Amino acid sequence: MGNVGMNILHGTWVPPEEKQDFEAKGFFALWVETLPSSRTRKTACTWLTGRKLKSFYTKFLDTFKFKKTELYSSEKVSFLLPAKNGVPFPSPEIAGELGLEFPFEEELTLDVQKIECIKIANPVPFLSELVFFLSYENDLCQSGRDIIFWHHFVMVVKNVIQAHDYIPSLVPMKAGRVIAFAPGWEPVSRELEN
Repeated sequence: MGNVGMNILHGTWVPPEEKQDFEAKGFFALWVETLPSSRTRKTACTWLTGRKLKSFYTKFLDTFKFKKTELYSSEKVSFLLPAKNGVPFPSPEIAGELGLEFPFEEELTLDVQKIECIKIANPVPFLSELVFFLSYENDLCQSGRDIIFWHHFVMVVKNVIQAHDYIPSLVPMKAGRVIAFAPGWEPVSRELEN
């Protein structure tokens, strides 16, 4: 698995491939970035795949006492990720460990990368537990900045729902010359009431 302490856990929401009308059924995907096997490949990043990925998740689930029912099977997912000269550039966490400076915007391109991910069955409670467990000293992995972003995003959405800071709305949908309306919800802010 490379340097066990330098496994970076990444995650993001993956929308459905085809457009859906009311309820979009995507999934939350986790993947693991690790140090390149050779220090000579300083500009490349690597992701755990196959047996190494399954071994990591088994150890991860056992260490943090997550239920195996929290995860779906693995799946290859395409992402647009930064690359330099056609080679995937590491995340800021791995780049810092390798002593790399993040390149200027002109030097980077966004290239499609297929990464083996684990699909999360119930991402809202999973993210809360995940960030809680990763905040403690562990030698298995650390969270990437994307995991922290999604944790904060989920907390904001949860607060909006719990505080009932939303109202029913009609969303205009244009189909040719006809304009129809679909039911929806709009967040509102308590600051706007004054």
